[in-house]
Amino acid sequence: FRCLHCAREISRRDHCRRHVLLHLQPERWPCTVCYRKFSRRDSLAYHLRAQHPGSEVSIISSNE
Repeated sequence: FRCLHCAREISRRDHCRRHVLLHLQPERWPCTVCYRKFSRRDSLAYHLRAQHPGSEVSIISSNE
């Protein structure tokens, strides 16, 4: 499967659909430690575990 926005090749259809959302959705999940923004909540959660381990931060959508 190929992304119509950036031509990236992705092996699974569900992963391709999820990838396309990166191009279409705004980055609404900001990191409250370094202020980097993410378009997916799970990407922010991974970032927090990897980049800010042990920090007591909550995940809050910028739309809330």
